[in-house]
Amino acid sequence: MRGNMVMARRLDILFAIMASATALSACGSHVPPSAAAPRTQFSEPANVGDAVGVGGRPSALEEGKIRAAPAMLASGNMSAIEVAQRVGCASSTLYRICRGVARP
Repeated sequence: MRGNMVMARRLDILFAIMASATALSACGSHVPPSAAAPRTQFSEPANVGDAVGVGGRPSALEEGKIRAAPAMLASGNMSAIEVAQRVGCASSTLYRICRGVARP
């Protein structure tokens, strides 16, 4: 019995909120945020082009390994898992590094 009373009270509150929102929007006193102010485009910070790749987590792979991995994968002599083990990364990292590399 108590559960039904709680549910009825929640419904009463919900209907009151919906009625007040409808009344406010009908008289124009409530303007949704999207209509009140247009979205502005964020401009890039002044130093974006100055230091590319600075900040965030450092790469676990050296540049040489990053350049060698696509070549090893494209050669077709090793599987992706073998290349990942040789380079020292997970296979998901290898696929991210080698995005767009044709594999035989």
